[in-house]
Order: sequence, then structure tokens, then C-alpha cells
Amino acid sequence: MASNHLEAVLREWKNNLYKDLEFVFVANRDSLKIDFALLLTTQKGKAGDVFWRFFVDAIKENNKVENVTLNFAPKTFQSGFLDHFLMIKSALQNKRNLQILKIALKGPADPPPLGHTISSLW
Repeated sequence: MASNHLEAVLREWKNNLYKDLEFVFVANRDSLKIDFALLLTTQKGKAGDVFWRFFVDAIKENNKVENVTLNFAPKTFQSGFLDHFLMIKSALQNKRNLQILKIALKGPADPPPLGHTISSLW
């Protein structure tokens, strides 16, 4: 019983921490640089799902953003890129103050499996 309670408290704390950090670093900035390779490497599993949800929500709520750089230069193939890229793209749509959007994509050294194409981005 105590371990279930402790687990619930820790889970709530972690979720609140992610939420607080994302709003501090993303919600009020006018310039954002998003390194997909780094984030996809460090934010995995259930904690990663929570991170991405709060991260995307913070971008959606940021009405000050003027300049965004999206960077993806992985060393190896990362299958989650397309889904996360589309989430960020959706969050940036209809941003009235957005003046500059830079997208830097560099493929990994090892190619993706057949069936994964960049053409489905748009």
C-alpha cells in the first residue's frame, strides 16, 4: 500500500516538474531551437510521452514566438521523428508572430527501413 502511494506521488511530482519546466523554457520565449535528435534520444517511454505532450502544449500556448529552428541530424535512424515533427508543425500553425522558420534536416548514416519516407511530411 505504501509503495503504491509513493509511486503515485512520484509520478505526480514528475508530471508537474515536466509541466513547470516546459512552461518556463518554452511558453514565453520569442525564439525556439528544437533539436529532435537530442530530444528523441533523451525523452523515451512513458516519461517521454509526458514530456512531448507538455512540450507541444507549451508551444501551442506561446503567442510570442517569432523565430523557430527545427534541427534533426541524427547519428542513427530514429523512428519517432516523423510523428514528433508533425506534432511540432501542428503546434506552430497559425502563429501570428512567427516570422522565421528554419528547418535543417540531415539524414542518418544508416538509412531507414523501407516504407518510411519523408514525402509523407506534407
